[in-house]
Amino acid sequence: MAGRKGRTDMKDSGSLILSGRYQRLRSAIKRELVAGEEKLKRVFREEGVRRMWTIGKILRKELGLGDSPSRDNALLVSLLCRDFGRPESFFYDAAKFHRLYPGKPPLRLSLAHYLLLIRVEDETKRRALEQKTLRENLNTQSLRLLTRSPASAPGFLTASGTTLDVVRGVLYHYRVSGAPDGGRIGLDIGFGIERNVRCPPDGSLHSGLIVRAVKEGEDYSIRVANFEKTRLYTYAATLDRVVDGDTIVARVDLGFRTYITGTFRLRGLDAPELGSTAGQRSKLFVTKTLEPCAFLVIRTYKQEKYGRFLADVFYLPGVDDKEKILRDGKFLNQELLDGRLAVPYQET
Repeated sequence: MAGRKGRTDMKDSGSLILSGRYQRLRSAIKRELVAGEEKLKRVFREEGVRRMWTIGKILRKELGLGDSPSRDNALLVSLLCRDFGRPESFFYDAAKFHRLYPGKPPLRLSLAHYLLLIRVEDETKRRALEQKTLRENLNTQSLRLLTRSPASAPGFLTASGTTLDVVRGVLYHYRVSGAPDGGRIGLDIGFGIERNVRCPPDGSLHSGLIVRAVKEGEDYSIRVANFEKTRLYTYAATLDRVVDGDTIVARVDLGFRTYITGTFRLRGLDAPELGSTAGQRSKLFVTKTLEPCAFLVIRTYKQEKYGRFLADVFYLPGVDDKEKILRDGKFLNQELLDGRLAVPYQET
């Protein structure tokens, strides 16, 4: 009896499946499920855009991030990276997103679309690309092709033929920042930091003079050095992490038992975006090159628009002697250009 009943139930089920009543029921439920999934996707997409724009608004309101260079802002961004596990580009992109779209942006595009559009500084071109993307319903891959510059194309870049002018500087040289006071004097040791040290036993000092620091026991004293500005702002450092092909974070020894961790943009070049094959290749090269090094030597220049210090980086694997690294070390900036892993770039 049980077997006969089962066969009857299967026959009845088959008849129901073939009936118009069941097909209408199935179609109605399917429509609701699909509509619900599409609504969830739309809400998720719109919320991603709103969140990024709002974070950018907060960063610009509280820090003015991206509007003017600031050493403090660069350090604050490093702390945000640590606390939220986000790359620096997340915070700088958020600030730039709000700057380029001060009014709330249209929510018909995804955040991935906007992160490509903000790479286009020219407002007329950016708006045209935005309208084209909306009109033709372009996906991010198609938009990337339209926004791509030679520096973001996949594969190797074309050879630049550019040779950077480089001055290696001298370690532990500083500028006097004030007049002697009670046998001690103030020194500008870089990054907006001053230290008060003992005056040399002979010779008069005045503001602007270049001096050399000498460690004596637990204290430091100074000696008058040649007046050459090129001697300044050259430091030993250790790598903290590689951000991308042209940006690193390093812990810098300023002397006088003073250390800072800062973000440095390699001077004279622009590496491809991380989202491209070339960008990944550039970052991998820098990572593999610098991670085996016990020390680096960094010569810093001015701050660029995002608050990062422009820098030349010298390295020599397997060498602990910082003076030798400075004197004989390989010049990372030039290697990236020679290896077609970055293109020349003049910071304005």
